[in-house]
Amino acid sequence: MILHRMALVCGTSTCHMAVSRDKLFIPGVWGPFWSAMIPEYWLTEGGQSATGALLDHIIQNHVASPHLANRAASQNISVFDMLNKLLENLVVDLKSPFLAALTEDIHILPDFHGNRSPISDPKAKGVIYGLTLDTSEQQLSILYLATVQAIAYGTRHIVEHSNSHGHKVL
Repeated sequence: MILHRMALVCGTSTCHMAVSRDKLFIPGVWGPFWSAMIPEYWLTEGGQSATGALLDHIIQNHVASPHLANRAASQNISVFDMLNKLLENLVVDLKSPFLAALTEDIHILPDFHGNRSPISDPKAKGVIYGLTLDTSEQQLSILYLATVQAIAYGTRHIVEHSNSHGHKVL
């Protein structure tokens, strides 16, 4: 049912939109707006200020990025496909029990462009914890994975915050 879903519109940033029959005021989330997305429903909209832009920033500012981009182009695949292949190989090579274990020593707070929701602090800063002097493509792939995980945790934070204020997103 539509009341148990949240639509994400992803690009440079990500908008998190949920509807309700009741007018919900959620701190750090915009709205409610009447009939803005679906007629006869209230819309609330949270968001992450940088998601696609953050992924681009992390990848493009790593020393291995130009070489990786050339390799991807020579194989006629995207840089993201190349990074995902590197991660798959790392899981096999390291005999890791699961992909997420690759980031056990590196963590990212994704607020490089402030926090839009639910903290609503435009001056919030991003953090990368666990950097080393490793400049390999494999390390870039792990940094990429940690960034994807951080963005996912940001979405989870918005969903849980919205649910604690009346939404019922599953």
